Amino acid sequence: MEDLMQMLLGGEEFQKMEDTPQMVTQHVCSALPEPPVAAAAPLYHAGLELSPNGVDRISALPASLLRNIVSRLPVKDAARTTVLSRVWSRAWRSASPVPLVLVDAHLLPCGDLTVPVSRALAAHPGPFRGIYLTGTPLDAHRAEVSRWLRLFAAKGVEELTLFNRAQTMAANPPLPDTLFNCSSLTRLYLGFWRFPDTAALPDTHTACFPYLLELGLCALLMEQRDIAFLIEKCPVLEKLVIVGSRHPVYLRIESRSLICVQVCSAVVPEIVISDAVSLKRLLLWEAWGPGCLANMRCRIKIGHSPNLQSLGFLVPGMHELQIGDTLIEVGGEATVPSLQILAVQVRLGASREAKKLPVLLRCFPNIDTLIVQCEKNVKDHFRGASPKLHQQFWRTTNAMKCVKVSLKELVLHGFQGTVMEMEFLKFIARHGNVLNSIVVFTSHPFKPAMIKQLESIPFASDSCSGVLLVAQFEEGTPWCYKRGFALSIRNPFDVTYCLSGPCGT
Repeated sequence: MEDLMQMLLGGEEFQKMEDTPQMVTQHVCSALPEPPVAAAAPLYHAGLELSPNGVDRISALPASLLRNIVSRLPVKDAARTTVLSRVWSRAWRSASPVPLVLVDAHLLPCGDLTVPVSRALAAHPGPFRGIYLTGTPLDAHRAEVSRWLRLFAAKGVEELTLFNRAQTMAANPPLPDTLFNCSSLTRLYLGFWRFPDTAALPDTHTACFPYLLELGLCALLMEQRDIAFLIEKCPVLEKLVIVGSRHPVYLRIESRSLICVQVCSAVVPEIVISDAVSLKRLLLWEAWGPGCLANMRCRIKIGHSPNLQSLGFLVPGMHELQIGDTLIEVGGEATVPSLQILAVQVRLGASREAKKLPVLLRCFPNIDTLIVQCEKNVKDHFRGASPKLHQQFWRTTNAMKCVKVSLKELVLHGFQGTVMEMEFLKFIARHGNVLNSIVVFTSHPFKPAMIKQLESIPFASDSCSGVLLVAQFEEGTPWCYKRGFALSIRNPFDVTYCLSGPCGT
């Protein structure tokens, strides 16, 4: 993964980008899947003793093992094995049933990566387990890209990451519709392209992607009908991520196979969940509507989704929640009983946002984990009210069912120790009858007065004895694409997995 990050973010091409494509490229990079091979070999020669008398014992291994070895090497190193002996040459040219992996970052240093990519594709008959092309501006190579896609289809590629290296957001060339011939794909990530007009596709493309499990749409220009067409043509799709979209995306989640949907840094006026019987996670970060800063509303309609377990980050005032036919913000009452984990992003010191939080919590009566991203306040500390009235809001608010009977864990990110943050924390502690833990992440120094206040909080639950303070020396967000798709991790917002190491798969 470090190879791709270095190529995308460390070169001159990245420095020449405009500010917006730079920011989007950073978001997109964090969403990229890791190739199954790496150019760096940290265990190379580790503890390895040379064979006595210089005997080559590796070449004497069975052909199936040699093919397996070749398939796990970067393609440049795999090709170099052909000069070792005829045995290795045969292993390279028939690396089946274990396919090879082609990563353009492993072909560096090279001026124009299209040349070595074309040579690698021509030199090996396939199949390819994965092809990762992220480092070349492809606008000037449209015919070559179209030819590559036909070769990918013929060579049975399983995983494809195809990015156009764009310096401006306007430089999104059309993606060749030969993409739809790659019916063997199980994972597909596309970046900085204009998606083909699906209304103009010939009938030969109706089958599309019968085996596709994971789809990433990164900084694409797509019409609403194209997204709906693509999801419909992926009958077993389980994971979908949309990142960096500046063109409005009206997202309808109607697939019965989708398990996890992630939307980040995208213009999304509306998300509709309907008949999504397998959906367990809807994960959002900076998913706004297309209006100005004061009116960037995004409506989220939750219909039939009986297995939805994790939702967030919801932003009171930005996200309008509708459950069934009931619009929650205008006082309607409806619930999502299946939800277990809720994440919200809120300014607790802003009256309009803070007062909507109890309304939101009443919609999810069975959550056991609540994650709150505390945002900085901007002159809106309960406007027109005295400090005592600030405190009275959470002191006089009736406890929600989830707080009293199901909430076991509260996590606060970006905690600053303000009056309203403290009052919210005390509210949860006072009414959380089954609460087990409160974890507070802060990038600010722990002031003695703040620590004293936290230590003096009384808890309704005997299982919770205090607040755990965690220092974060860099401000950040509890967001991680790979953790979101790691279904073996119960809480997709649990930042400790990212702090301690790899997120898993």
